[in-house]
Amino acid sequence: KDLLQTLAAIGKEFPLSLVRAVVGTSADELGRMLDDLQLAEFIYEQLAVGDIEYTFKHALTQEVAYGALLMERRKLLHKQIGVAIETLYAGQLDVHLSELAHHYSLSADAPKAVEYLHLAGEQAARRSAHSEAVTKFDAALNLIQTLPPTRERDRRELALQIAVGSAFSVTRGIGASERERSLLRARDLSQQLGEQAQLFPVLWHLFHFHAQRGELRTAREYAEHLMAVAESQRDPVMIAGAHTALGVCLFYIGDFAAGHKHFELPLASHDPSQNRWYFADRGFEVLAGALAALATALLGYPDQCRERLGEVVERARAQSHVHDLAFALVQDGRGHLLAGRLSAAQSSAEEAIALSKVHRYEERTALGTCIRGIALSEQGLLEEGIAYIRQGLSDYSATGGRLAQSEFYSALAAACGKAGRPREGLEAVDFGLAVGRDGGESFYQGELHRIRGELILIEDAAKTSDAERLFRTAIDVARRQQARSFELRATMSLARLLAKQGRRDEARTMLSEVYNWFTEGFDTADLKEAKALLDELSA
Repeated sequence: KDLLQTLAAIGKEFPLSLVRAVVGTSADELGRMLDDLQLAEFIYEQLAVGDIEYTFKHALTQEVAYGALLMERRKLLHKQIGVAIETLYAGQLDVHLSELAHHYSLSADAPKAVEYLHLAGEQAARRSAHSEAVTKFDAALNLIQTLPPTRERDRRELALQIAVGSAFSVTRGIGASERERSLLRARDLSQQLGEQAQLFPVLWHLFHFHAQRGELRTAREYAEHLMAVAESQRDPVMIAGAHTALGVCLFYIGDFAAGHKHFELPLASHDPSQNRWYFADRGFEVLAGALAALATALLGYPDQCRERLGEVVERARAQSHVHDLAFALVQDGRGHLLAGRLSAAQSSAEEAIALSKVHRYEERTALGTCIRGIALSEQGLLEEGIAYIRQGLSDYSATGGRLAQSEFYSALAAACGKAGRPREGLEAVDFGLAVGRDGGESFYQGELHRIRGELILIEDAAKTSDAERLFRTAIDVARRQQARSFELRATMSLARLLAKQGRRDEARTMLSEVYNWFTEGFDTADLKEAKALLDELSA
């Protein structure tokens, strides 16, 4: 009976070598008892490589035997099993981290349980099992509260709070509300410890959290704090990360040239092999590379954007980091949309969705759904496309995500206009502009003004003066941002309106000035459309 209970504590399956290490009896006596248990059909022997292994014949047998254990003996047994595993497999503990975490969690040895739960959680995160990682990190954090306060305990909790926040960013989204409590606790712990090297990863995650929620003013404060810490430490990896953070903020407030410059600095000097664990939820060279490419497109170099996004996707594939790959595919879809390569955008979005659903990346699934919807609507499948964009926006908001919502609301507004529903489109424009007012995101502000002008004309063709004012505002915004791609779109909208008013020369002059600036991308949808309009105005 005692042996059966011990086996039940080990688990449904148990190798003979581990049973010998736990049970304090002779080999002959142990062999006789195991034979008796097999004859009684409680357990049976099964084939194993290099060892004899047994398993319970029925799960209920194990459950009843384990349930009969008194709590104190149960805790003692689990401690003995944990010690035996450490001794037997001292050279390959990585293979047994989950078992060690399980047994020490059920023992009275809380420090060991916290240690192995932390290690097992990190191992799960490395193999993209992020939900499992969250479970293990949470269990460790619950146990660590029972330990006496020491600097070592605080360091362990700090690492755990960042780790669980990072895992949540993958499963629920970077802006998920579940992350905030962990990140704020981590900030307090890092300040108590007073160690700058420990503070940096906390600031990185806080920057990322607020940026994803569209709180760009707060995110920029954290990004500047990151730079100050990085420079004080003279750490090149930290400095690269801080430049990336500043680049993200500048990109989304619409300063594409400055953002691009900040992205280029880490990309030019960073060695991916030197990446730190706190960037593991998204390699910042993938983040910097993707947004640098999108900035290039908006600045008027769409061919360079396509080439660079292709490199980012291939890099993510080569690194076998699933979360990075899902992110890279989403950005690849955005780049294809900017160029009007709709089937390619849809393909990237659908791969991102499929990958994200398998790994339960809710935020990536939502963003991929938005991009798929935009691609479909641009290909004429308006009702289906609009439904996907709305679903994606709703799911994205549920993860706490607001960053780039103005981009998706502008696409929704344009699709509603094409579907003959300008009033719905104008509501979407209002939502998109509100995102900028609330958090500072303004990178799609010019496009929203342009689309509002188009929608006003659909609703009432006589409102030409209102539309002209909006188109000129869109041009002014694009010029301030140096966003030649958006300037071209706004100028085409204004040129069409002027042509209808008999001002063809004015329309042709202003459009040719913008079109002639471009040196590449002549196979993209916008430039082909601009060329056709110029030919029409010159006829």
